[in-house]
Amino acid sequence: MNEIVTLPVPAREALREFAAVFQDDFSHVGPLGAAWAPGRVNLIGEHTDYNAGYVLPLAVDRVVAFAGRARDNEQVRLWSMHFQQMVEFSLEGLPASFDQQCETLPGWARYVLGVAAEIRRAGLQLRGFDAVLQGDVPVGFASTPNGSRQAYVAASSTRPHRVWGDLARQCCWTVAR
Repeated sequence: MNEIVTLPVPAREALREFAAVFQDDFSHVGPLGAAWAPGRVNLIGEHTDYNAGYVLPLAVDRVVAFAGRARDNEQVRLWSMHFQQMVEFSLEGLPASFDQQCETLPGWARYVLGVAAEIRRAGLQLRGFDAVLQGDVPVGFASTPNGSRQAYVAASSTRPHRVWGDLARQCCWTVAR
């Protein structure tokens, strides 16, 4: 079945921005893609879900989005439209190099580095990528956008290897830690 998917505004904006930010780079492999997830609020159970308690999350009409392409090396470059900031880190040496690299990154980028380190720790193959982050979820509002960052990092870096089952388990483990 072919479905037409209407991209949320932040995903469309990230896709447009990608072409401008990474226009001079020829190290990309594969197609440009996008991932997004809604923000959420917890009606009950704030901070109990990761402590084996009950929670009732509700999705909201705001999303966080990634647009990106895989690279032919182990470099990761991220552009935040919200912070108007570019960061770069290497997958080489992860997870051992996590602490050292984390010191040089702003908070919003550390989460992406952490996901990459945990996927590498799980023994899954990684590939570098370039990505633009955009969203209309207020900063600090919800935890679900972190899930979309995890999914994007995982999908963009391992997609060619088709390890979706292991990938899903690793994303759940990373969130649970």
